[in-house]
Amino acid sequence: MLDKLNPFRKSKNPLDQLGVDELRAARFKLEKSRERTLEQIRELEDRKGVFFEEGAQAPDSRIRLDRARRIKEAEEQVHHLDQQLVFFGKQIQIINRLAFLKQNRQQMIDLGIDKVLGKMDSGELRGYVDDISLSGAVNSERLEELTSLLEEALGAGITSGEDPEIARLLEEMERASMPAMPTISGESASGEGGEQEPPLSA
Repeated sequence: MLDKLNPFRKSKNPLDQLGVDELRAARFKLEKSRERTLEQIRELEDRKGVFFEEGAQAPDSRIRLDRARRIKEAEEQVHHLDQQLVFFGKQIQIINRLAFLKQNRQQMIDLGIDKVLGKMDSGELRGYVDDISLSGAVNSERLEELTSLLEEALGAGITSGEDPEIARLLEEMERASMPAMPTISGESASGEGGEQEPPLSA
C-alpha cells in the first residue's frame, strides 16, 4: 500500500508481467490465423481462375462483364488478405524478439551476470574487453609459434633419403604381386631362347 502511494516509486514495466509461455501462446494463435488467411487466398485464386474460364467460354457479353467484375472483387479481397499477412508477420516477429530478450534476461539473472554488469562502469567494461582481445591475440600467436617449433622438432629425426633395403623389399613385393606371365605355346619353359622339340612322327 505504501509503495503505491510513494510518488518516487518506479512503475513496473507491463512487459515484465508477460511470461514466455504467454508469448508462445500468442505466437501460436497468430500462426494459425496466418495459415487460415493463406487458405482464403488460395481459395480466392481458384475462384478467379474459374471466373476467367466461365467468362472466356460465355457467348453473352453480360456474363463476361459479370465474371470480370467478380475477378476484380476477388483481387481486392486478395490484396486485403495480403496486408493481413504482412501484419501477422510483423506481430510474430515482435513476439519472437520479445521472447528471445526475456529468455536471455532470465539467464543473466539466474547466473548473476546482470548484477555484475549493472555495477560495472562503461569505461571499465571497454578496457576489460580490450584486454581480453589483446590477450587472445597474444595467445594465438604463441600457440602458432609453439606449433611450428614442435613440427620442426618432430621432422628433424626423419631423414628424407630412402633406405635401400626398404626400397629393395618394396620392389620385390611389387614384383610378387604381379600375376605370372602365361607361356607362349610351342616355347619351352626356358623362355624364348630354348630350342623347339621336333614333332612326333605319325
